Amino acid sequence: KSGKSKGLGKHLYYGYVENLQAVVTANLAKYGLPIETNHIKLINGYFEDTLYISEPVAFAHIDCDWYASVMSCLVQIEPNLVPGGKIVFDDYYDWSGCRIAVDEYFSDKSGYDFATKGRKLHVTRSA
Repeated sequence: KSGKSKGLGKHLYYGYVENLQAVVTANLAKYGLPIETNHIKLINGYFEDTLYISEPVAFAHIDCDWYASVMSCLVQIEPNLVPGGKIVFDDYYDWSGCRIAVDEYFSDKSGYDFATKGRKLHVTRSA
């Protein structure tokens, strides 16, 4: 069935889930993080169209696989990352687009520590 690919564990790939925002909201509540009381805001759309950051960032978890998406996130997040702040890249070791974007973006930047934890890359701005 085209357009309804099964992902890991034979679950429907999240990109094909009807009303994904409701599913995410329910999952956050199930784990004790209801969006109404935890300053969580879910926004539909592409990163390059919806992600605009003008406040300090202490932690970011980037899980978007593709080069352009990762680069869009970095352009918005990294300039606002506070000393000691961390960015975790979920797909650094699994998707070449993510890895290339991260390596390219940080190639001319100093003041960062890089650590691998499990299959994720953690990038911390030096204090």
